[in-house]
Amino acid sequence: MTVKFLGQRLPATLTYGAALGTVLLLLILAVGAAFWQTNYSIQLNHELRESADRRSAYRIFMQRVTDAETAQRGYLITGREEYLDPLNGAREEAEAALERIEALAPPGSDYGSEAVQVRELMHAKFEELQLTIDLSRDGRTNEARQVVGSDAGRQVMGDLRAIFERVEARENAFLADGLRRDDAAAARLQWVILLAGLLIIGVGGLLIIAVRGAMAEMRTARDAAIEGVLLLGDMPS
Repeated sequence: MTVKFLGQRLPATLTYGAALGTVLLLLILAVGAAFWQTNYSIQLNHELRESADRRSAYRIFMQRVTDAETAQRGYLITGREEYLDPLNGAREEAEAALERIEALAPPGSDYGSEAVQVRELMHAKFEELQLTIDLSRDGRTNEARQVVGSDAGRQVMGDLRAIFERVEARENAFLADGLRRDDAAAARLQWVILLAGLLIIGVGGLLIIAVRGAMAEMRTARDAAIEGVLLLGDMPS
């Protein structure tokens, strides 16, 4: 048995099998694209969460160092111990934030070398803070103020802020690029699904036309056969 498909006579079994195989292939393509997009989005979301965690850790780090510096200045001005309350635990919290940054550092990125630099600056800053506090407690206030006036501590904070601003800019760029890549991937998936759907509809339409044509031919052949039988029956014996 043959069917007329795209203007040509083809074996019916082959035609229907090819059409169904094409539909199945298109469905597999659409499902595969959706699966790929899902995995891509999961990975991208994981990277974006890590980026947000790194930014948060850097902000916590900078806040703790700033709190410690503010506590030192308040104590040097007033001599009152309660001004040092924000300093209690500030170094431990800054250390914890820095360890979090190191743990989240992507392989081969600048975060590793930056973390080493930040750790050195942090140690220098807290040593400067503790030195001035100890000098002030010993009654050597002028020496403590001279240490502050040397601008060494201000330079350390400037270096830390420069690194922090660089990190913020990098993470913002990564976030913007990640969102752009996610939008582009989603758009590609939409086009793949749309194209696959249109092709499935097209193949299904052609298959319906072919089936209807085959049925029409079968009815025509049946009617012709019946008419032939009737004519044979009407012939004189």
